[in-house]
This record gives sequence, structure tokens and C-alpha cells, in this order.
Amino acid sequence: MVSFIHDAPPGTGVPMHIHRDDDECLYVIDGELIAQLGDEKLEARQGDIVYMPKSISHGFRITGESMPKVLSPTSDSEKMFDGLSRLQPKETEKTREVCAANNVTFLSPPSAVKMI
Repeated sequence: MVSFIHDAPPGTGVPMHIHRDDDECLYVIDGELIAQLGDEKLEARQGDIVYMPKSISHGFRITGESMPKVLSPTSDSEKMFDGLSRLQPKETEKTREVCAANNVTFLSPPSAVKMI
């Protein structure tokens, strides 16, 4: 299992995508976000957990006024996160390739600015 903390500014997040093999969840340590799970939108605040089962499209956007802290434990491979950490933010096609090689498919461009 891999865990990481999102500490991105409001208005950014992760666009809609699907994990083919693994469930994902978010634990909001501090701040606010809106998550989309399929067609459903969920608001989450400090102390909330958002569970996103595999094979269901999902994404999230940081809302509120301040920089949040969101813990994301996932069973996705460390290889994927290692590969993503080596890319520059604008390397959209390489991001897609790294994720696809680990059974994660983006439904919209994997950019920190295009959100749900």
C-alpha cells in the first residue's frame, strides 16, 4: 500500500479517472474538496473519508480558501507513483502512459487545472 498527502492549492485536484484493479480513498485532514464518484458529487471537509471503488470513474477538486491536506492511501503500485514523480506538470501524454501501464485510465486530460 502507498500513501501520499495532497497539499495542492484550491482549484486544483485530480481529473476524472478509473482504477481497474484497486480501490482508492481520500481522508481530509484539513480543508475542503468536492469529489465526483460516477455521476454523484460529494462535498468533504476535515475528518471526512471519500471511498472510491475500482472501476467507477472518480476525481476531485480542492475547494475553500486555504491549502488543504488530504491523505490518499492506495494500493496502486509504487512504480506508478515513482514514474509520475519524475514528470513535469505539463507532460500530459507521458502521465497518461505511466498511469495506463498501471491500469489507471484518465477520462479527461491528466492536468492539475482541468477539473470536474
